[in-house]
Amino acid sequence: MVTDSASFGRAVRAARTQSGLTLEDAALAIGVAKQTVQDLETGKPTVGLGLALKIAQALGVAVWATPAQHKERSRRRLLESVESVADADHAA
Repeated sequence: MVTDSASFGRAVRAARTQSGLTLEDAALAIGVAKQTVQDLETGKPTVGLGLALKIAQALGVAVWATPAQHKERSRRRLLESVESVADADHAA
């Protein structure tokens, strides 16, 4: 669960590295400066939300938001969904 800019940055970095892209390659493919991707990955809060979402989407990072009062219920449903998919994969 993303709770701050650092955890969001770690998710973005994990997606980029798992895809085998360097910072330079990712920045070029997305159309942003290498420094912007690096700033996002290191958790610098200076990267604007729109740009952060653009980079995340381009790297395949899913982002969702829920009202704070529904956070725990949403988290449980997400975990149930992931477990259901995992069970179906194991059964196949």
